[in-house]
Amino acid sequence: MKVKNYIVAFLSVFIGCNAIAQIEGVADKFNEDFWVKTPVLSELTEEEKKSNAVYIADVNITINVSHTFNRDLDIFLISPDGTKIVELSTGNGFRGDGYLNVTFDDASGNILPRVTTVLSGTYQPEGSLSDFNGDNAFGEWTLEITDTANFDGGSID
Repeated sequence: MKVKNYIVAFLSVFIGCNAIAQIEGVADKFNEDFWVKTPVLSELTEEEKKSNAVYIADVNITINVSHTFNRDLDIFLISPDGTKIVELSTGNGFRGDGYLNVTFDDASGNILPRVTTVLSGTYQPEGSLSDFNGDNAFGEWTLEITDTANFDGGSID
């Protein structure tokens, strides 16, 4: 059986508004509890990114994937240092055709369906995105999608 891998680097991950910033940033953003200095990543050196960390308090991720058989897809989010891998979805949606604007959020009360459906909306991931809490948000996040069958195809939109 042939296995196809789709990997997206430089993934934009929503970092909750409660992220604690330890860096003097360019733009101020108001949070109901405190002000957070938000750096412009493109203006920071690699050394500044490592030494002036922004720590994660909440991660939610939204994806759009076109595919002809959802059950074939295994989807994981991998931290920048590669030490943490969170399972978002494996084998869900049966014969449905895609993940359309699907948000994975630990706080969601919706469990991923195993029945035939096009997936859309907000769901709990199969792993725990809170595993990333407290980690440095800087770096290249990876969304790994594996198509476990070679009879059909898809794309990351």
